[in-house]
Amino acid sequence: DREPLIHALTIYSGYNAHRLKVNENCKVYTVKRELLDVGKDIVKDHDGNMIPMYNLERTICDLIRSRNNIEIQDFNSILKNYISRKDKDLNRLMGYGKLLKIDNVIRRYMEVLLWNANDTWTSERKNQEWSERNLEHLWEYVQILITEF
Repeated sequence: DREPLIHALTIYSGYNAHRLKVNENCKVYTVKRELLDVGKDIVKDHDGNMIPMYNLERTICDLIRSRNNIEIQDFNSILKNYISRKDKDLNRLMGYGKLLKIDNVIRRYMEVLLWNANDTWTSERKNQEWSERNLEHLWEYVQILITEF
């Protein structure tokens, strides 16, 4: 939704990043070399340059891995936004989560968020079921009264 104040870079563990860390506008994250390309896409920027960028699901995984360094309101807002998107891919998210060894954490967050997203529908459905059961009981009671008189 907004331009980041600090740009995030992900490099493989062991890369000499001392020059990158000098710049206060840049945050450097490291991952194992074999995980560096997981979820990487090549996109065109506004000037037509091709740049590597992580897809939505990898970004969510990285967010969850760094959740202790993020404001809770921003964290919740981002996850809720992801859940509401039509283009989300929960299978891909869980696949990346397994590779990054955070699948249990992702599952917990997604269960809560999906439960809350469906909570409105669920409560409406429960009310409808409750009303239907009450009508059935009322109808049975009316039939008993009719047969007694």
